[in-house]
Formats: sequence, structure tokens, C-alpha cells
Amino acid sequence: MRLKRSELKELYYRKRTVTKDAEGGTEETFGQPEAFKGILWPAGGKVQAAMYGEKLPYMFNIKVDGKYGYWRVDGRLQYVLENGIAIMELDGISLSAESEDTGQPDYQIVAIRPYEHLQLEVEQIDRRNG
Repeated sequence: MRLKRSELKELYYRKRTVTKDAEGGTEETFGQPEAFKGILWPAGGKVQAAMYGEKLPYMFNIKVDGKYGYWRVDGRLQYVLENGIAIMELDGISLSAESEDTGQPDYQIVAIRPYEHLQLEVEQIDRRNG
């Protein structure tokens, strides 16, 4: 089944990398943006309300356009889209091109659902505490 083309929006994916500094602390950085298309809508419903509670207003669902494959990398599942983007949980997503100027994503992937189309649940990143 194909997604309705008029509902598709261009979104931007950023690969997450965790590095350790000289003092043993960890630092999270995000790679270059990679564009993909998907349908975006606010999170909601009884199941997501029970799972995420007060975080729900800061969350979106994304249905990714195109086919995908998957395999395990370091004990975690990695989903690879037709265009070569390899998506994992905790990676970053930006919803608009304007947010790409900051070098940081707006949202973080909290769950990946492998249905007919790959479905992502993303949560807004709180920048006030960092």
C-alpha cells in the first residue's frame, strides 16, 4: 500500500553518536541531516496516553514512505530505508528545514514500530537542561 502523496512531508534524520571525553563523561552528537519523506501526526489515543503520560503533547508519530529492511547491530535493531538511511532508536529527527540551521535535531526517536510502513514515535528534545 502506498502513502497519499499530498500528505507526505520532507523530514530530516540525524544519526546519534555517543563519545566519551577525557574525564569519562559521555557526550551526544548528531551527524549530518539526511532527508526522507513521511506522514506526520500528533501522538494520541489510550495506548500512547498510558505509555507516555504527560509527555504525550510533546510527541509525534511518523509513518515513513518506502520499503525497509532490518538487522541487529550491537544487540539493537537497525532499520535501513530504500535510500540507505539506517535508523535506530534514540537517533534525531528534525521536522523542518529551518531547524537544520542549529545543527541539532528537534526530536528524538523513542520507539520504532515495524508495520507495513515503518512507524516512528518521536519525542521533543528538552534543550533547557543542557
